[in-house]
Amino acid sequence: MLVGWLVCIGACSDDTAAMPATDDGAQSTAGDMDTPGDDSSTSGAGTGSDTTGEDPTGDDPTGPDSTGASGACGNGVVEADEACDDANDVGTDACSNLCTLNFEVAWTVSVDAGTGGFDLGTDVVVAPDGTVYAVGSWTPVGTRELWIAQFGADGSPGWTTSYAGEGSFAGAASVLLHPSGDLLVGGRVEAADEVSDPLLLRVSAVDGEILWTQTYDGPADDGDGEEVILSIALDDADDLVIAGGYESEEQESPFVAHVAAADGALTWMTDLGSLPGYEAEAVRALVQADGSIVVAVQRSGNGLPLRSELLTVSATGAIEDQHVVGPWAIEDLAIDPEGRLVGVGYIESDTFDILVVALDEVYEERWRSHVDGPAYAQDFGQALALDDHGDVVIAAQWGERGQARNAVVRRYDLEDGDVAWTSTYDNEEAHLDDRAWGIATGPDDAIVVVGFETVLGEQLNAWVRRLNAP
Repeated sequence: MLVGWLVCIGACSDDTAAMPATDDGAQSTAGDMDTPGDDSSTSGAGTGSDTTGEDPTGDDPTGPDSTGASGACGNGVVEADEACDDANDVGTDACSNLCTLNFEVAWTVSVDAGTGGFDLGTDVVVAPDGTVYAVGSWTPVGTRELWIAQFGADGSPGWTTSYAGEGSFAGAASVLLHPSGDLLVGGRVEAADEVSDPLLLRVSAVDGEILWTQTYDGPADDGDGEEVILSIALDDADDLVIAGGYESEEQESPFVAHVAAADGALTWMTDLGSLPGYEAEAVRALVQADGSIVVAVQRSGNGLPLRSELLTVSATGAIEDQHVVGPWAIEDLAIDPEGRLVGVGYIESDTFDILVVALDEVYEERWRSHVDGPAYAQDFGQALALDDHGDVVIAAQWGERGQARNAVVRRYDLEDGDVAWTSTYDNEEAHLDDRAWGIATGPDDAIVVVGFETVLGEQLNAWVRRLNAP
């Protein structure tokens, strides 16, 4: 077990709302917020654009009525029963135009190996008691290691574990909290022949002890490729469905597989097929109520249109159905309480723009939100999660004028795609590349996001942030 630096850092605020004083007289902050550039959403087949411009929800600057009972909401002073007052009429930042809180930043933690290298956060899960488990990769001297870190509900650091295998590279891409209380972590590890194999670890959530590790050769089994586990899901027996991608000399293909949770033993593995000229990965596998598996596959290639597919695979690994749902790239997928799918990724325009899309039972679009960030830059949606309020929250990044990229967290109404609020993060000293890669929801209105930030003199540090969003 290696322990890295776990340094709590303050919230970097571009738009800080005036907040009620705490018991000791200190002021709490509402956190970081930027309004985006163009954001258009469509609902149902054949409908047109909802809103375009600075305010993603189409809020009327003159309403809803922002005067309140005291007639003072919007003056920058917290009065009467106001929760906040940021002196603007934007309804989708931290403080709404009714002087109620949309969200607040509870804490932000930096994860740093201490070598000034490239330390990344890739996925996160929240336990029922609010404990946070984040994963990623970092760069101690001479190697790149997978890391797993525990944080209390208040952001206090717990244990940290790392794993490098026998090569010089290991990294985590996904994490799952098993009903037993243990963690399953998926990623990749360098093998002896200097290629990578899909890696799965079972880890004690109590103290971070690695209970077992397993690697798997991809379906090509020629030892020439880069292979990774990007997704872990539970079946109805609490065993595991994993998915990812493999690369050989001849092709790049997605795969889905079934393994035993007890020891990681492989039950079956299915090659989901390659297309000439395309790179491909299975970015998410989800087990449906009937036991079948829906797999989201992303395909991209130089000069070729983006392509996303949803494949239905039986509980024994047989491919039963396939739907092409592009032309856009899917990065993450979830099943809503009605059994419908919602996804996040990106779509090609002049550059790349964030895309959030909700599908019905036959994979037709119910609504989509297409977001072009404030700068002319590459914008990507990376991950999503459903919350207890019937909404979907996404982790993304977009370009900012005068900066590189900012990490973005955004909440959408699951039924119609309306944007509830947007929170962004920028390291205020560097103003360079800051990204959100993973997101999870938890008890007490918690939304936890993980990614990385550029820190002057330290290259990239992983960071974990909790928002409270009633």
